[in-house]
Amino acid sequence: MYKGRTFPDAAMEWQKDLYRAAKADSRTAGIPVIGPSLGGTYWGGGNPFPANSLAPYVDWGNFHPYPGGNSFSYPSDYAGISRYYWNADFPSVALDRYPTNFDTYRPPFGLRPMAATETGYSTFRFGQSEKMQGRYVPRIFLENFRLGIRRTFLYELVDSFDDPTGYNREAHFGLLRHDLTPKPAFYALQSLISAVSAPKPSALTKPNPPSPQLTLQVNAPAGYDASGLHHLQFARADGSTVLALWHEISGDDLSPLQSTPQQPIREVYHPCLAVTVSGVDLSAARTTAIGDDGRLVPIPSRAATTGLKVQVGEQVTFVTVP
Repeated sequence: MYKGRTFPDAAMEWQKDLYRAAKADSRTAGIPVIGPSLGGTYWGGGNPFPANSLAPYVDWGNFHPYPGGNSFSYPSDYAGISRYYWNADFPSVALDRYPTNFDTYRPPFGLRPMAATETGYSTFRFGQSEKMQGRYVPRIFLENFRLGIRRTFLYELVDSFDDPTGYNREAHFGLLRHDLTPKPAFYALQSLISAVSAPKPSALTKPNPPSPQLTLQVNAPAGYDASGLHHLQFARADGSTVLALWHEISGDDLSPLQSTPQQPIREVYHPCLAVTVSGVDLSAARTTAIGDDGRLVPIPSRAATTGLKVQVGEQVTFVTVP
């Protein structure tokens, strides 16, 4: 209830007042104002906020794109998973090729960019394994950034409460277990931050050179599509360049969850994509990847006249060019 109104009118009126107040104060005018998120699931229509109704009163829109099956996709089989998108849980399953989350939750915000103020994976008995959570978490941030989502907030740092049986979904979203011991995802996110960051020199004698224009050639094994290779290129503060590459594919088959009695998710393992990186001299490039324990490990690569050859799997791989 707000100003005698109920949802959704109350939420819309409150958002208007919040935006006007924030922008009228010089101390807060430069801070992005994020729109309201919806706690309910409205896939397939029924968003209670009309299209474009909140666009004048936000800097960023808001949604909670938790990855899971996407039944609003074409039910084709792929990579050993029947009705692939329906039964897949990779980070971009409802954001990219079949962007159900965008289609459902973006319209009230018009052309404003989006923020994901909640997303993540639960490692409960019928959810993702800790290993798979570790593979997916860095890709959540990379995929969201690649798709123009301005800010991503992972749910959550610590498992909310103790659940020795493992059956309570809400108890297992953390990067840390309830006893504060790290899951692989904790180290994986730490590794992502470390890989794309670099300390800024205390004094620069000249501006950093422009980031090199790297090109990619992808060869996919039989039965796989080269378009599954996703990548982002980062210019680091020390003048180096980092190319992040990953196979954006589902490591889980969710179909056992539909059986009676319900069965745990089936993990699926995929071959690597053969990638050749070229465009500049890569003889001094370093190649690392996030391992299943979440830590960065060196991986083999081969520099040739045609470029740097590297095998890229579901874990994020980094090519660092000094």
